[in-house]
Amino acid sequence: MRMPYLRLFLFLGFFSQVGCSEDTVVRVGVILPLPELESDGGDSQGRESDGEAARFGFELFSKDEGSQDLEFIYRNNLGDPAESIRLVRELDDLGVKMILGPPYSDTALAAGETAQSLGVPLITPSATLPSVTQGKNYVFRACFLDRQQAKEMVKFAYRDRELRRLVTFTDLNHSYSIGLSRDFEAEFSKQGGKVIRRFYFRSSDEAKTQIDSIVKENPDVVYFPSYADEVVSVLEAIGPRWKGLTVLGADGWDTPKLFEMKKALPLGVEVFLTNHFDPFEERKDKQIDFTTRFIEEFGASPGQLSALSYDVGLIAREVCSKGASISRNEVQRNLVALNNIVGLTGTFSFDSDGNPKKSMVIQQLAVQGGKPTLEFVKRTDVSD
Repeated sequence: MRMPYLRLFLFLGFFSQVGCSEDTVVRVGVILPLPELESDGGDSQGRESDGEAARFGFELFSKDEGSQDLEFIYRNNLGDPAESIRLVRELDDLGVKMILGPPYSDTALAAGETAQSLGVPLITPSATLPSVTQGKNYVFRACFLDRQQAKEMVKFAYRDRELRRLVTFTDLNHSYSIGLSRDFEAEFSKQGGKVIRRFYFRSSDEAKTQIDSIVKENPDVVYFPSYADEVVSVLEAIGPRWKGLTVLGADGWDTPKLFEMKKALPLGVEVFLTNHFDPFEERKDKQIDFTTRFIEEFGASPGQLSALSYDVGLIAREVCSKGASISRNEVQRNLVALNNIVGLTGTFSFDSDGNPKKSMVIQQLAVQGGKPTLEFVKRTDVSD
């Protein structure tokens, strides 16, 4: 069962350095949305808790892996693309050898374009939008692509669950949601399913007004690739109205916000999502060991962002193994040449667009002890 995420006290410009001398340390920038660093009290769409989850992964990597030669320089992007661009330039001026993050597609796209122009290698833990890395030989990702998770979820829906009548429910504020709905519809139709209707929204309130309209279309499956704030708002509001439906989501659901749902899941509604990591996956000792250590350290079960960030730390250590004398060009070449580095979320080597070849997990949203939890359903190999 997942427990609430604890908060770390983070300060702008705080350097996480583990027992290393200045002449050997490799300085690595980390860009995340971090709540305690916000000076304006602004809303970054709930992403601040996600940045915190990613920070936990980096913290545990530093403790577990003895990363004496890496110095993580944390910066807060407020969940904003323009701020992400500014921070890439700032970290470039500081002489970092590479940048880890940002975690989300819109901010990673902006940061990646700037990093590419400056020749700073960047790897995002969780930005799944294809254009984040396309055409950029200095930008990489540690996660699968949107089209891949859409395709694998269609296989699960059509073949495993025998679902045939689809409604998509899309957040027009995010290219992440738009692209996933498009890819899911195309693959579902290709398999022989029928797309009954498309519904769109720009806010949680607008999404909730369409709950009755969706069920009137008589679908057996609703694909809802949004972020956790909107997902929680809708799931808490549907009550018994979607009884008998299957709701499918994507990796953007798995943030601490999802596990703060105040109402129980509606009876008779089955809910599944694609994800990068399951903390208690059967027969996966590496994941279970990580989960045990994470709970010991932070008093909370890890989610996908913590695991992906841990893996990004592993990759950074591998490609910067030469030490402080390494150049950015050498780091980039090492990333291109990376071969079968085993992490928590998969085995890493990159294709020509900076994408790893990995498997993914499908999970079911359930309730244990009155609290939401994600239960492992299956692991599936990713196909293009």
